[in-house]
Formats: sequence, C-alpha cells, structure tokens
Amino acid sequence: MALLIGFAMLCFGMVTGAGAAQAAGTHTVSGTIQFPASAPSSLKVPWQPDGTGTGGYVGVYLTLDVKQDGPVEGWQLGQDANVSFDPATGAWAVTDVPEGVYRLTINVSLPGNGSAPGTHQELTVDGDEAVGTTVITEEGRLRASIARCGWVNGDETAFYAKNVATGTVYEAESAQSGWTEPSTACPPEVSYGNYGFSGLPAGDYIAYSVWNGNTQYYTGLDAPTAAAESGALQFAVENWAGTGIQTLVFAPVASATPTISGTAKVGATLTASPGSWGPAPVALSYQWLRNGSAISGATSVGYTAVPADAGKTLSVRVTGTKTGYATVTKTSAATAAVAAGTLTAATPTISGTARPGETLTASPGTWGPAPVSLSYQWLRNGVAIDGATAASYTPEGADIGRTLSVAVTGTKTGYASATRTSAETASVALASAPFIDVPEGHQFYTEISWMYGSGLSTGSASADGRIYRPKAGVTREAMAAFLYRLEGADFQGPATSPFVDVQPDDRFYDEIAWMYEQGLSTGTNTSAGRVYEPTDTVSRAAMAAFLYRLKQADTTGPATSYFADVQPGHKFYDEISWMYETGLSTGTQQPTGLPKYLASSDVSRQAMAAFLFRIEAP
Repeated sequence: MALLIGFAMLCFGMVTGAGAAQAAGTHTVSGTIQFPASAPSSLKVPWQPDGTGTGGYVGVYLTLDVKQDGPVEGWQLGQDANVSFDPATGAWAVTDVPEGVYRLTINVSLPGNGSAPGTHQELTVDGDEAVGTTVITEEGRLRASIARCGWVNGDETAFYAKNVATGTVYEAESAQSGWTEPSTACPPEVSYGNYGFSGLPAGDYIAYSVWNGNTQYYTGLDAPTAAAESGALQFAVENWAGTGIQTLVFAPVASATPTISGTAKVGATLTASPGSWGPAPVALSYQWLRNGSAISGATSVGYTAVPADAGKTLSVRVTGTKTGYATVTKTSAATAAVAAGTLTAATPTISGTARPGETLTASPGTWGPAPVSLSYQWLRNGVAIDGATAASYTPEGADIGRTLSVAVTGTKTGYASATRTSAETASVALASAPFIDVPEGHQFYTEISWMYGSGLSTGSASADGRIYRPKAGVTREAMAAFLYRLEGADFQGPATSPFVDVQPDDRFYDEIAWMYEQGLSTGTNTSAGRVYEPTDTVSRAAMAAFLYRLKQADTTGPATSYFADVQPGHKFYDEISWMYETGLSTGTQQPTGLPKYLASSDVSRQAMAAFLFRIEAP
C-alpha cells in the first residue's frame, strides 16, 4: 500500500474571472474584511498568482455574481475597476450595481494552495447594501486528496489529522475542489475525494485513515503505510499557509480476531488460532505478548510459557499482509494470569542401615525441568529433625526406636515448589543389646536401648557385663537424673542445699537442686528441715506428678475417672488423668471393668524407660 502525500493543486471552487460584467447600476455593496494582527501584508492584496509557477494563488478572492443559471456574470476584485479594497482598513466596495439577486464570495488564498474561508452568501440589492464585517481567522489550513483503492459501497472510511503536541484529533470534512490523480494507479474499485480540516492550530501533525476499523498511517511520499502510530511521518501545519496532502490508501485484508488454546501455565504450550483471513492467500505472522509487550523471539504459532510469564497475562498479535491490500493486525484476548508450572518430581529413596553412627544417604531421583534446586529435611517419626538438612544423615541415640524418612523439596523460578517424602526406614536399633539383663525380645528392649543411646542411663557395670536392672524401682535421685538428662539441663546447684538430706558433694546434687529450682519437687517439710528423700523409690502417682510438671501441663481430670483405682479427689487425679489422655499410660487391664493405674506402686526402671520414651516421641 502506498500513501502518497503531496501538496495538491486545489482550486477550492474559485474562478479565474467573474465572467461578463453587468450593465452599470446605481447601487453600492460594501463591507469590511477583518484580519488578525498576525496576517501578513502579502495576503491583503487582490487575488493573484503566487509567483511560484505551480499554479497557486494568494490574496483576497472577492466576487459578486448574479444569481442565475448558465454563464457566471459579475465583478471580481483585481479584475474589475468598480471593485475596490483598502488593505489598511479592510474596507471593500462594489459600485454601480443594478438591482437584483447576487452571490457574494469572500475568502483568502494562502501560499501552498491553502484557503482561509470568509463568507459565501446571497444578497438582494434594491439599494445600497452594507454587508458588515467578514472575519478571517488565524489557523492552520490542511487539505487532503484521498483515493480509497478497493472501496466498495458500504465500506466505512474516515480521515484524521492528529496534533503531535496536544494529541487532539481532527476529522476531515468534505471540501470544495477538483482532483489531482495519485501517482500510483488504483484498482477499478476506487473512491476519490477532497477533504479539508478546520480549526487546526499551527504545529506538527500526523495523518491517518480508518477503513472498516483498520488504521493506516502516512509515512511519506510513495512509502508503504504503517500499521502503528510509531511509524507515522510528521509534517508541519502553519498559520497563513496551506498544507496539502494527497493520499492513496488500500482496502484492509479481511481479518478475524485470533484465539488462544491451551493452559496458561509455566511449561505449558499455548497455540494461536488466527481465524479466517482473506481474500486467500494471506501471509500471517505472529507475535506473542506478555502483559501487552512483545516477547523477544516469540513469533511462532505456538508458545511455551516460561518462568518470566508467571503471574502475567499472555496474548498473541497476528498480522496479515497481501499485495494490494492494507496490512491488518489483530490481537487476541489476554489469557488469565499465567499459573506457576508443575515440577516433575520423584519419590526419594534412602540407602544405608538405620543404626546409630552409620550414615544414611538420600537419593532424590530425577526432577525436572532441569535444573531444579533440591533441599532436604530428615524426619524422625514424621517430624522434622532440627539441623538435619543435608543429603545424608547419621542416626543418633535419640533416634533409637523411631523410624526415619527424608523429605526432598524442589524449587525452580516460575514453578510451584514440590515436596516428596521417602518411605520410612526400619526403626533405628543398636547393633547389639547394651545390657546383658535386657536381651533383644525383651518387652521394653527398644525403650531401654533408647535410654542407653540417648545417654539417659548407662546402667551399672558387673563382672559379666553392663546391667540395667529393669525390674528395680526408680529412686527419687535417679528420677532427678533421668529428667535432668532428658531436658538437656546444665545447672550447678547452690552452695547451700535446698534440702537437709542432700549435700553439695552428693552424687546427684546438681540434678536434685535443679528439680527444686524448676518447681518439679519441693520435697517434704520436717522438724529437721526440708527433705528430698533421695533413696526412696518413686510411686507411679509421684512419677505422674513429675512428668506433668516437667511438661507444664494444665489440665483438669474428667468427672468420671479413666481408672478403677483413681477417683476424683485423689491428690494426683489431674496428673494421672493427663497420663491417660496423652497416651503415656493406659494402666493395667482387668478381667472386667476399667483398667487400674496402681498409683501407689513403685515405678520400675523398665516402666520409667517406657514413660520417657513415649513422652519424647515426636
């Protein structure tokens, strides 16, 4: 398509002479032409050639013609002696006018074939006639000669000029003139027209046409039109001068709005469907857009969303080109915001033996699309182990009796993170029994092994090996040691003991002083002072109280007891009820009725191992 711009040689309906003069009359028709102060004196002259040799005219065009069919008869300024004009005052007059009906035309021709309109009116002369003032305004004068190539009846076209500085758009109006042929031939279906723009202030402009919704921008003489405003050529419109443009525009390609199929998700492929374009064949090109801006290199029918698209919308712009037709561009509706992609994740596996001191290693499997950043978290009975975030893990004594697994999390920009967890290992176990009196298969073998591995109890040495004495009762000083170690405490008892029967140089002094300082045991008041009774065995009721305080529990036992032998009102009813509710003790089943807790019975070392193992369970 060519948009051919030139300065049209427009006549604006002006005649070069007023025809045969009328017989002399006795009346005078007069008035005043008012020019703005900015009007150059070169325009305040009778209508005459502009001296450029291009056929243009400048000056005041003033005629008074008889209203009649056939030849034009009347008088014209500059050609007839009875027509006068004073450039200093703007006063004009036509003398010796007979009675009759006349047409008065006043305008000012400008350099560049522009025209400043004044008046065109009908007068009845039956005496002297004062017309009044004809005002000539200061504004830019733009005329356009336009050929619409390929136009058919029913097509909608409009023509515009836009002020670059202000953005104001002016629509063309039909103008009086002849036609200057375009330099490029149109097809047979062509519509010619000449148009004017009124009210334009001086400034830089661009011109464009809109044909059935398709916009074509002027880019220069014999240059292809541009589909985007950024490609338009600017031209100047000046006051007191004419600017003419001669344009040749083509019918747009018949087009359709493209659509997009597929899921708007990182890693997923979207496909553009252009719809029907014609007349076939039409060359189509594609440009994918992210939030309305072109994506570099994304010029195929299909597009695979990348991480940079996450959270943004996508659309596709389709451009159709065909020789002899205006290029058309249509843009699809935008997709929903692109969702995060889905990683291809694998379930990790663990190699190695679940034994304290031996290394377990996680194999994450294959994740994609590569590269994927992987992180690890080892779990003990399904609960995260603090600090265990490497691809390998060495079980500790605290893991004895627990299963281990590893959770692997994959992250990648633009993709939703994914976590996969391995199967659990077998329960972590020592290679051999730590105590000769607690063999494998013992009811509390796991719990007692855990006591050893966790450092809560190393038992006692004997001639045959280390022994645990599982059925022995737990002394109050041993209970203090177990809880102290369980909490990882690091406490130095005061110089003066809180208990008269425990001295600073006693074996478990720090542990027993810590029990007092933590509020786990305040001992018993006697006439000799507060006593702890370190060598006394601990009852199951007292053990419940110690653990309840250790965990800072705050519960109230139910109205109906869980145990047949512990009723509401018991000194440690709330604590024993808490033991049941937390699963630390379900008591001893009876042939019938509720289980018994045996609150006054001594706590055995094996039962104590079980209670501590359970209370530390993840």
